Amino acid sequence: MTDELLNIIRMINNGSVLSDIPDEKSRLNLGTKNTQLYINSMNQDLFYFFSTYEKKGYKENLHEIETEALNIEAYAGTNIKPIPQRSYLVLFYQIPSDVDFENVYRTIIELEENEYIFKKYVFYYKPEEYEAFMKWYSDTGNCLSYNKLLKIIAMDTDFSKLEYRFLLRLMIKLPYLNFDFKQLELFDFDTIVVDKISAKRGVLQKEGLFKYNAIIQKKFNESFHFDDAIEFAEELIKDIVEDVHGQLQDIENKYI
Repeated sequence: MTDELLNIIRMINNGSVLSDIPDEKSRLNLGTKNTQLYINSMNQDLFYFFSTYEKKGYKENLHEIETEALNIEAYAGTNIKPIPQRSYLVLFYQIPSDVDFENVYRTIIELEENEYIFKKYVFYYKPEEYEAFMKWYSDTGNCLSYNKLLKIIAMDTDFSKLEYRFLLRLMIKLPYLNFDFKQLELFDFDTIVVDKISAKRGVLQKEGLFKYNAIIQKKFNESFHFDDAIEFAEELIKDIVEDVHGQLQDIENKYI
C-alpha cells in the first residue's frame, strides 16, 4: 500500500510527496517497492522514508524496512548518506476492520517512541476509512489541496466521519506539511472559525471560551508589534491553530 498512500499525499499536496519539490528532484530509488525515500535538499538534506508496516502476532517487518532504507548499494555513487537526527520514517499501518484501535495503541506507541535510526510516525487506518476518503475526494472533484479540504471539514458539524478521521490523522503524521493559508484566504477561514464558534457557543465549556479569549487578548496587547491588520490576523490564527493542533494531537492519542 506504500504507492497508494503516497499517491494520496500527492493528491492533497499539489502533486508531489514533499511540499513544493517535484518528485523527480526529491526521490532516491532504493531498489524496493515497499520502502521509498524522498529528500528535501532545500532544507539541510532532510530524509523522509515511507513504508508499509505489517504485524502478525509477534512478527513484524520493521527490521526489513530499516534494512531496505539503509541499503548501502542504493547510495553508492552519490554523496548522500542519511543522518539519524535528520531522518524520518513514516509507517503506513492498515488495521483490520474487526480490530479495535485500542488493541494496537501499544504497538503504535512503542514504534513512535523508538527513535533509533529514524524518528518514526505511524499513520494507522482501517480499510473503510481509506475507502470513505477516496470516495469523498472523488466527490470533491479530485483536485483539492489539504488546506481546502480542511475548510470543508471546518464547515461541517460532524467531525467523526471516516473520511475526516483519515485525512486529519494523515496530516498529523506528516511532519513536513505546512498549513499555509494565503492572505486572501485568511478572512474566509476566519469567518468559518467565527461561524463555528457562534454555532457551538451554547455548548462550549466556559474554560474553553476563557482560554481563547485569553489568546485573543494577549495578541491585542502585542498588536503594536505588527505593521498591519493582515499580519496581526495571521499571527492570531497561527496561535489558535497551534492550540487546536495540540488538542487534536491529544484527542488522536486518546481516541482516533
